[in-house]
Amino acid sequence: MSKLDLFLNPSAGGGRAGRLEGDLLQHIRALGLEVNVHRTEGPGQGVGLSRDLAEDGCRTLVVAGGDGTLFEAINGCMQADGPMPELALIPIGTGNDFAKSLGIPLAWPDACDRLVLGTRRRIDVGQCNDIFFINTLGIGLDAQIADIAKHRRWLPGDTAYVAALAQSLLLRRRTRVTVIHDQGREEQEITLMVLANGSFEGGRFELAPGADIDDGKLDLVMTPRLSARQIIKLAPKVSNGEIADMPGYKHWLTRRATVLLPEPACVHADGEVIYRQARRLEIGVIPGGVSFLC
Repeated sequence: MSKLDLFLNPSAGGGRAGRLEGDLLQHIRALGLEVNVHRTEGPGQGVGLSRDLAEDGCRTLVVAGGDGTLFEAINGCMQADGPMPELALIPIGTGNDFAKSLGIPLAWPDACDRLVLGTRRRIDVGQCNDIFFINTLGIGLDAQIADIAKHRRWLPGDTAYVAALAQSLLLRRRTRVTVIHDQGREEQEITLMVLANGSFEGGRFELAPGADIDDGKLDLVMTPRLSARQIIKLAPKVSNGEIADMPGYKHWLTRRATVLLPEPACVHADGEVIYRQARRLEIGVIPGGVSFLC
């Protein structure tokens, strides 16, 4: 590989991506690579930009930003007519959750070096109705956190998610779900429900420990409604990958799921709110849907 397209979200990481643009380009060019830069100017613009690049014959698309930037790139590329570009990731966002599951270094110079030193890996892609996701899809508390955190992305690191968790505990609504999956049917009131390709959410919370991003399945995780006091007490365990210790924790592997919501609910995909009044979700997985250089 000697030529690539760089999809840069200058606002990612509270503006960190924009501030690093010059250093990124200098480092990438020092690796002997030719790079064309494509910048987004606002939320959602990256979907059309990535789709256009894919349809114009882009072979390698390097995403410089966070999980939201990657979400837009995945959706644009999956919507495109023609071959899917190979993707690479330079994680300079707020949470950088999928980079952890992908094994990409969080230090941006080391991530850049993977453009010449990395190996290719086929990764599963999740789909919810007509929307694609690469990391997680969530309903309940984590969706509320994602919705609140987007207004706090100026905070450093994953502080935005911690602050959003505190506010969510005060504002959260009751959420009841019915989910039909490969191994049965469940109906209950939840704290959260996640269909996970990757393991992490919110920068530090490991909601699906051991999730495999290339097994052709999604990890379906469900926890019953807990009190705010219980959630605060158990949050450190979730940060340490011990979510299975939560009372009433349930976990299955599934290729498909239908989620029915008697009351409209907020839903996020890769930390981006995709529905605020969801009633029915059809969820599946596309095995090996994208190739990553990692």
